[in-house]
Amino acid sequence: MSEAFWGFVKRNWRADVRTDLQALHVLMLALFGSHDAYVDPESSADAYRQLLGLSAVPFFEVRLFNHGDHGLIKTEQIKPAHQSAVAWLTLLKIWFLEGDISADGVLDSLANWLDKFPEPGIKLAHEDD
Repeated sequence: MSEAFWGFVKRNWRADVRTDLQALHVLMLALFGSHDAYVDPESSADAYRQLLGLSAVPFFEVRLFNHGDHGLIKTEQIKPAHQSAVAWLTLLKIWFLEGDISADGVLDSLANWLDKFPEPGIKLAHEDD
């Protein structure tokens, strides 16, 4: 582990987003990969569902994607993405591979989420002039 990453770990290992999640008042989309090396994706997704359900968030969605890493990139292994060789391989995949490198369903989920909301400035049918 690099010194810089160790510094990040020391600063954040006790991070607790519970208060922040409960204070949200905006739409929320939380996406987790099942092969995340940095957080427990299942317990994190469960906590987000519970806490956002208690918040003033007008609409939220929490999704867990199979075979996705911390960046939702398709993978079969749980491994830290910050290590130099892994990071460079990821960049090469992004730059040169044809097709989708995201875990299955990620891009569709993002598109579906965006389709649920009108573009800014467009009035909904039920809105008065």
